[in-house]
Amino acid sequence: MKNSIVLIYLSMFFIQPVFSQNFKTGDKAEALINNSWKPVTIVKIPVNNNTIYQVKVVNIQTSQNAVGNIISISKDKLRIPKPPVVTSPVIVKNPGLPSNLHLGRYELYSGIPTMYLGHILLMADGQYKTAFSTDEDNYEIGTYGFNNETSSIEWITGVFKNNNWGGKLVKRSANSYRIEFNKATFADSN
Repeated sequence: MKNSIVLIYLSMFFIQPVFSQNFKTGDKAEALINNSWKPVTIVKIPVNNNTIYQVKVVNIQTSQNAVGNIISISKDKLRIPKPPVVTSPVIVKNPGLPSNLHLGRYELYSGIPTMYLGHILLMADGQYKTAFSTDEDNYEIGTYGFNNETSSIEWITGVFKNNNWGGKLVKRSANSYRIEFNKATFADSN
């Protein structure tokens, strides 16, 4: 009985504040938006025991606040930003061998039924560009590494890294390639 009382006391006064984060205006945070954590800035804090915050979604590409992207979000969908994970590029084990990586444009699809999302460009300098619109000048840029032996792409930075997507390269025919990100998302190149 005595141990139960101590446990209840600890739960009420010490454990709960760990899960309860109070933010103030101007704080940097991460918000769960469309099943992925995005960087945000707290714009307006809730009043009168409300749990809805006003946040401004940060443009990942330039680390500047994107104009007009203020949204309301529940406190349980906010968290303190995690420190950036520093990874080193994947090193191709036999750089003298010709690479199996097919560079160029891939059309991006996802969902069941499949919907067109945009396109990506794999470039020879280890960068990739992603466009989720028809605007050719509105790309999100990231970096990647390629392992020739496993035909896999590691997303080092950018939107695919942020979403923890894989990158298995599959040759479908003589001139057709596919990057498989997950069970429902892929990109085709012809």
